[in-house]
Amino acid sequence: ARFGNKLPPIEQKLVDCVEAAILLPFEAGLAFEEAAAEECRLSEYSAGMRHAFFAQRRAANIPERQAAKALPVNVIGIVGGGPPGATITVTCLLHGRKVILFERNAEAVAAATQRVDAAFAELVLSRKVSAESRVDQSNRLEFVTDLARLAEADLLIETVSDNMKTKQQVFAALGRVARPGAVMASNSALLPVSDIAAASERPDDVLGLHFHGPAHQAPLVQLIPSARTSAQALVTAADFSGDLGKVVVRTGTGGGTMGESLMWALREAAVGMMVQGVAPTRIDAALAEFGMVHGVLQALDRAGLDVTLSRMALLHGHKDLPGEHMALLSTLVGAGRIGQRAGHGAYQWS
Repeated sequence: ARFGNKLPPIEQKLVDCVEAAILLPFEAGLAFEEAAAEECRLSEYSAGMRHAFFAQRRAANIPERQAAKALPVNVIGIVGGGPPGATITVTCLLHGRKVILFERNAEAVAAATQRVDAAFAELVLSRKVSAESRVDQSNRLEFVTDLARLAEADLLIETVSDNMKTKQQVFAALGRVARPGAVMASNSALLPVSDIAAASERPDDVLGLHFHGPAHQAPLVQLIPSARTSAQALVTAADFSGDLGKVVVRTGTGGGTMGESLMWALREAAVGMMVQGVAPTRIDAALAEFGMVHGVLQALDRAGLDVTLSRMALLHGHKDLPGEHMALLSTLVGAGRIGQRAGHGAYQWS
């Protein structure tokens, strides 16, 4: 981890201790290390790290574990081979599951295959996966264009676009083809799970399971029950996600991801400073110095201002969030400044 161009305070102390061991007499070096260790232990940074450590472990202790036991999940059905579906597929394969990925036609299957292959190629290049293991993973992946083939799955995950009508059509079909007892999950964190679940006519078996992306790299999964989700479906999905090495956090339904409100407030502040004449580069540089991987305005441009604006408009109907910065984003989009892919947004990219 890095704080902009600096080491986090605890890691800097380690560097200081190594330096002291080289430069100071032995006893003085020991005394320096002891004082540094105590200073680290009492620091806010240390308290925050301990809090995060225990919070991650407590998050999986959902009360439904008292009422039900998880069912085994060996075969995963994925509906949709876009970036979310492809990276969830990769994650499941890396953890020994069989995956059946459904796409609507041969062309879509070819595109999904390319996305899965690209994700694995990246992992092989970074030496996180061996090229030899890729053969075994390929043998556990099946692409299909017949939704009925998903009847073998223990858990089905829908990853189509965030459109309520589309998702309801998918779950109406899944409710007919999924075997009795199979858990059905939507990757959406934006739309209310109860409205999606009702279309399946099996709402007890349905929940939200949102993988933060890219799923094969990001550690967080949101467990999103509806009012009708059964304890067994919830515990099964929680244990499955934990087996994938994910941090599983139970959240409410609809209204976006866990970070949505935080990002909304951050965008509001950043765009407000832009209106006052502060350059986007200065705003993002300050955030990078604080420790963020990407500045908020740079991230907006990469995602697309038009894409962000559409999502914000949907969220605005679910949450009481400040929306003043939506006006400036609308002006930029209206002027054709939609972000990096157009060459200009908050930044000039070309």
